[in-house]
Amino acid sequence: MIHAVKKRFLVIDDDNDVLAYLYTWLTDHDFIVDVAHDGIEAAAKLKEQRPDLITLDIIMPNETGIRFYREIKKDPQYASIPVIIITGIMAEFEEFISHRRTVPAPDGYISKPFKEDELSSAIKKVLEREKSKNGKLKIIAGSADN
Repeated sequence: MIHAVKKRFLVIDDDNDVLAYLYTWLTDHDFIVDVAHDGIEAAAKLKEQRPDLITLDIIMPNETGIRFYREIKKDPQYASIPVIIITGIMAEFEEFISHRRTVPAPDGYISKPFKEDELSSAIKKVLEREKSKNGKLKIIAGSADN
């Protein structure tokens, strides 16, 4: 018998409305969700429990999403965790990150304000890519199709 494995998300955003929406949407789809309001809080959460996927805002107080992204991608322990950037500065960020040589591009981008189908599609793509990378059959609780 194959046991379902719930995926854990770390949602990082300084906007409480975005956090609440993503938390609700992801838990409604049977994912486990941890939230953080900035890069400092996110780093602590990351050490407590390794997520399967991170959604990350770019403009935040204390530690920006860019700095947090750069730090986890340089750390071999966390570099393989997929990251979907959710930001209101989409074009500027894509331009910036596409010219960086020190870190890989994020696994997905969603521009704020976003629609549920954009969120679902981005998550589905990342989870399917991770599933094919691992080369193992895994049942993912919380299909992003629903």
